Amino acid sequence: CFRGYRDFLKFVIMQYFAIKIQACIRGYQARCRLKRLKQEDRDKKNKKSKRLNDALSRFSSSNVKKNHPRADGDVSLSSLSLSIRREQREKNAALVIERFFIKIRAEIEFEITRLEQK
Repeated sequence: CFRGYRDFLKFVIMQYFAIKIQACIRGYQARCRLKRLKQEDRDKKNKKSKRLNDALSRFSSSNVKKNHPRADGDVSLSSLSLSIRREQREKNAALVIERFFIKIRAEIEFEITRLEQK
């Protein structure tokens, strides 16, 4: 009845401690990986904010001084986004007008060919 019981008990205890050690190592590796990912995320955010600040400084030196009532160099993100939206609306309007004239031109050419065939 007790045959192999002690050996099995030793095996179970060793397995328990081996699993415990593995869990500690995996936890440590996961914490290190999380720390590295957080650092990379912070670096990306810093890089983006640096690029945004560079863009703001370039934008403020060229466009905002002419059209913006604030003091020189005082540019907010909202004014930048408003001017970008305005430029995008102007581009979209220009595209709509261009498409309209292309359609008109195609219709006129069709009418001319139709009249020439008669």
